[in-house]
Amino acid sequence: MSVLIEALLRGLSNLGKLHPYSRRLRQGVKVARNLRYGPGSDDTFDVYRHDDFSGPRPVLIYIHGGGFRILSKDTHWMFGQELARRGFVVFSINYRLALPFSAALEDAARAVLHIHDVAEAHGGDLKQLVYAGESAGANLTLALAILHSWRREEHFAAPIFNLPHRPRVILPACGMLEVHNPERYLQLETIPVWIRDRIKAVCEGYLPEAQEPEPSSILASPLRFLESAAPPERPMPAVFAGCGTRDPVMQDTVRLGATLSKLGVEHEVPLYEGGLHSFHALVWSALAQAFWQAQDAFLARHHLV
Repeated sequence: MSVLIEALLRGLSNLGKLHPYSRRLRQGVKVARNLRYGPGSDDTFDVYRHDDFSGPRPVLIYIHGGGFRILSKDTHWMFGQELARRGFVVFSINYRLALPFSAALEDAARAVLHIHDVAEAHGGDLKQLVYAGESAGANLTLALAILHSWRREEHFAAPIFNLPHRPRVILPACGMLEVHNPERYLQLETIPVWIRDRIKAVCEGYLPEAQEPEPSSILASPLRFLESAAPPERPMPAVFAGCGTRDPVMQDTVRLGATLSKLGVEHEVPLYEGGLHSFHALVWSALAQAFWQAQDAFLARHHLV
């Protein structure tokens, strides 16, 4: 099933490049492809930048979705193009797939460290830093923000906490933010059986046989961490987390909004009527444009676009 779903999504991603809006979107955007995190690294990233913007620009690190199992930065080209058009230098990263936690988060952290070293050479201003992702990428985005704000014991945590620059805003869209306890969705008859099966496969693949979080695995479910966390040592970044009302994991985003309110974190969690999972990837649609305009307004309040 995963192979068929991945083939379908890759095909849709490629077809999207033929849409007239997508052709306009690519105009003026330069892309440096398949740069490596460092010597000996197998993971790569792409850098998107638009010709219309000169001088140092805000840096945005984008983390693709796919249930920690499928897809890549290449299938998520539309986010790099769209965000570069808005004035960001976009670093769109890959990470290891189909491995249990914490492989993907370790790779995302390693990418962040490397991008801090090379961002200036690509015209980026790390004082204006944003992290973004959708679905599984939203999970990783939120976990990285936690690593910047709370001291943690994981071997990859301290280098992130000690970085001189932290994100001012994070954009975790349509996120699967709790991987523990998949039963909360498997019991919902409003979700089609095949989607419930996919949620179960994602959760069990990322956290085999884990029902309740332990300290060593809590960041696989960053929402659960935030719901039970003591106040952070450093303030969390502001959060814009949009989601569609027909997204099967919408309740994670709803819970995130309530949790951020309790923590006193500036945030917006808009829900878009009728939006499916990752609906904003169809950047030419009216619903996606409403999402992007609201996100732009949130970023503008933080002087990031």
